[in-house]
Amino acid sequence: MKELTLKNVKPAKRYAEAFFETMQENDFDKILSEFKLIVQIIEENEEFKNFLNHPCISNDEKKQLIKECSANFSDIIKNFLFVLIDENRINCLFEIQTFLIDKINKKNNVIETNVTLAFEPSDEIKQQISERLKKKLNADVYINFTVNPNIIGGLKIQIKDTVIDLSISKKIENFKKI
Repeated sequence: MKELTLKNVKPAKRYAEAFFETMQENDFDKILSEFKLIVQIIEENEEFKNFLNHPCISNDEKKQLIKECSANFSDIIKNFLFVLIDENRINCLFEIQTFLIDKINKKNNVIETNVTLAFEPSDEIKQQISERLKKKLNADVYINFTVNPNIIGGLKIQIKDTVIDLSISKKIENFKKI
């Protein structure tokens, strides 16, 4: 998973806020899925990313490439990318996406969580965890499940900066401290 770049955090928050405001009268899900796709395309293609960030390539050439590559995308996406190119902030795309998702989740009362288990959970276990977290947090939850056999059993729940470690490995570690 890619991490936020500290130098891009402040401008990314501003651009995410502005983009969110322009999205208000539009379909959030459609625009967000398009934005995620374009960010993924750019992040995964090093040549494309280098082209868009190269200082010797004119903004018009960069916009033309974006126009050709995003023909099926909505105008709001293309226009936003053009603004980022003009402002030399195209390198903030990943960070903007992160803050934009956070804003949309807050608006929709959705909390993203990470749940780590020692084994691959069945659909029934995923559903039970989801229902309990939804009830406890009083919000809809989006859960990213991961597997880490080193926790032996139990689970770890991460919600933003808070980690609730209910794993057996943590209990053993705490027992050793006694």
